[in-house]
Amino acid sequence: MFDSVQFLISDIALTYLGYLSISICPRLYGISTISAVFFYIYALKLPVYKHHQISLSIIGICLIIAIIFEFIFGIMKTFVTAGYIGGSVGIIIVSQIYVSCTDSIEKYLFEYDYMDPFVVLMYEGIFGYLLSFILFISNNYINGIRKFIDDHKDEREYVIGLIFSLIFYMIISGGKNVFRIVTNRIYSPMTKTLSDYVLNPIYLIYYCFVRGDFKINDKLNPWYFSINIVLSLIISFFGCVYNEFIILFCCNLEINTHDQISKRAKNLKPFELTKVDEEMDEDE
Repeated sequence: MFDSVQFLISDIALTYLGYLSISICPRLYGISTISAVFFYIYALKLPVYKHHQISLSIIGICLIIAIIFEFIFGIMKTFVTAGYIGGSVGIIIVSQIYVSCTDSIEKYLFEYDYMDPFVVLMYEGIFGYLLSFILFISNNYINGIRKFIDDHKDEREYVIGLIFSLIFYMIISGGKNVFRIVTNRIYSPMTKTLSDYVLNPIYLIYYCFVRGDFKINDKLNPWYFSINIVLSLIISFFGCVYNEFIILFCCNLEINTHDQISKRAKNLKPFELTKVDEEMDEDE
């Protein structure tokens, strides 16, 4: 249900965000990481260490700065108001919260109910298919397909191409969902969401020079692009720090990382390991 509602909200957002930057959604994907952490702490009762806290704080600050500058540069555009931008950002935030809820519930089912990830994905697929079918019969989608067929009724190859494109889209979506659920099972919801925004710096360059993004009244604004590219680099970097793909050896940020804990465990002598086990038994 969360996944279907999030898809519906995203579909509405694509229409609602017509006058804003086309990359605003990807630039705010870090919200899902912060949202997932709250579930990670309060529902799953799992620890969050210093490198996690620092990373989340910096990601949160960068997201706030990105939203503030979106208001500043957005208002400079014609026909765009602060209320329009606020509503757009609100839709994106709600959408990303739904994404994190889906990932967190899946993680709960894997860790506490010991459900097979592919069984969970199968149930999601059945339920999602039923909801998607209900959405598909709405006039927007039916009219879009009918218009495409009418425009190419004398060109059968285009209709056949549409059918194969839809089938190909289903296959690619299946592969994406398998990647999503396996990543969530092996690692965490935060690692899964990292894959959504870690390549944002590259995407923003594409959006700028190929899709014509970061323009104000049809002119590229270098400050608009530069600020967002720097923010996306910082968010991607500290997303990797949070998930321990990058380890910072300063301010004791490395102490509770898996890599350093493993190295300390290997250096302990058998007597020290026994002593540690005894101390843990006494604490319990």
